[in-house]
Amino acid sequence: MSGVEREIHGLFADGVASVLYGTQSPLGRAQIERSALRKLVAGLPQIVSQPEPARSHALEQVNALLKRLSGDLLLEAARAFQEIDPKLIIEVSELAAMREHVTSSRSWAALFNPNSLARLAAAIRDERTLPPGGETGEL
Repeated sequence: MSGVEREIHGLFADGVASVLYGTQSPLGRAQIERSALRKLVAGLPQIVSQPEPARSHALEQVNALLKRLSGDLLLEAARAFQEIDPKLIIEVSELAAMREHVTSSRSWAALFNPNSLARLAAAIRDERTLPPGGETGEL
């Protein structure tokens, strides 16, 4: 497994990604988006196997389609792309942006989880109880 594959493995499978991209398609578009996604995922292995520059052109078109998908289907697409070829997450700009969004959101989620906040509150309480001049009591 390459470094890219290890880094991306499971990136879109956790709760943070689901919270960020869990928005459903509007009722009038849901079936259309689902059908487009199904066709895209079915044709993705053929796109990936194309030689350059046809591959790059096809991935640009894929990127344009991904920009039109609702959050839940975009997340489903990212998971499918990850399964087919993890390097696609970096090559397709919409997926690369999702990757950055999920990565930074994971950091914020870790910072604001209850255990982290409790440790921060304890550190602040401890800081308030120190004598003037710090732990040694020096002035």
